Amino acid sequence: MEDKIKIIDKSGDKEFFTIIPNYILNHSTSEEQILYTHMKRFAGDKGQCFATQQTLADKLGWGRKKVGTTIRKLLKRGWIKQAGTKIFKTSPVKVYEVVNLWKLNSDFYHKKRRVKMTHLSKKLKRGESKRPTTGESKRPLEEEQYKEDKERELTPFKEMELFLEGDVFFNEIAKEVSGKENLSLSVVVAQLQSFRSYWSERNKSGKKQKWELEKTFELKRRIGTWMRKAEQFGDIQKEVNIRKY
Repeated sequence: MEDKIKIIDKSGDKEFFTIIPNYILNHSTSEEQILYTHMKRFAGDKGQCFATQQTLADKLGWGRKKVGTTIRKLLKRGWIKQAGTKIFKTSPVKVYEVVNLWKLNSDFYHKKRRVKMTHLSKKLKRGESKRPTTGESKRPLEEEQYKEDKERELTPFKEMELFLEGDVFFNEIAKEVSGKENLSLSVVVAQLQSFRSYWSERNKSGKKQKWELEKTFELKRRIGTWMRKAEQFGDIQKEVNIRKY
């Protein structure tokens, strides 16, 4: 005798469409999702309906065995529950209720959001202590952060980041180049600003800067090359000997 299923939907959906909680979509297999969706749909506008396993199988393109197996999985997850059996005409009918999961769905994503916001808040607090927005207070704290970074061995990536983002490291490099090359600080600063503007240009997608597309990038070597070319093209009037950094 063919098993029949009576589905009672207590999830509180509106008429003529089926709403699926994101929790279901993000925590189940594709088979569980599609059967759950059809069981909710078969529950109808009034919250209950009758369907046989064969009807579900035909609708999904499955065999009855697969329908039965997936129903058991949904029962195990607690997303549906069996509410007994009833006699429909002369055949016993299994009655299933589609469990109201909206509270579970809401609680899960509110908690996830709270965790995310807490993590973001901590990052912002750390950021405020390192890079405040006010002009007067930014410099001392930037210098403090630079000292912390300098105590650790700077990677080429971190070195370039410091050069692009902060004035402290930029000014240190400018003074170093000025002293080694016997150039005025203003000349060096002008060249380094052009250097910084050139290499910080973003690609078409806007995701990466030009320097990040290079296989290797040693800041001081690149600056040396830049200054040498500036001399060759007459951008630096005074003859200088560019050293390798």
